[in-house]
Amino acid sequence: MTNEEMARNARISRREMIRKTGGVIAGMTIAGSALASNPDEKIILGTGTHKYEWVPDWLMPPSDLLWGDTQGVAIDAKNNIYISHTVHPDSKSKDAIAVFDGKGNFIRSFGSRFAGGGHGLDLRKE
Repeated sequence: MTNEEMARNARISRREMIRKTGGVIAGMTIAGSALASNPDEKIILGTGTHKYEWVPDWLMPPSDLLWGDTQGVAIDAKNNIYISHTVHPDSKSKDAIAVFDGKGNFIRSFGSRFAGGGHGLDLRKE
């Protein structure tokens, strides 16, 4: 299959994109409402084999690093989680990539030169 064919197959229609993102927004709205009415209740999102528990504030950066818009998430072979974000304007640290262990504990951050946004994140082993 050529790159052009793969790109064409990867495209989704506007209607499909709205349907998919609408489901995510609805799930987040339901989760927020459920949490407000019963903060001790577990919130499960998704259906079938794709069910996930929502855990608020699971990945928390240190106090000197404030989240901007998240632009990428990747997991390495050791289950470390890498978050690429734009960095909030009020953040003391300008590191645009934060690294957490598989349990959500902050490990380190880096990449201040990407503070405006890295537009995605991809880890590869070559």
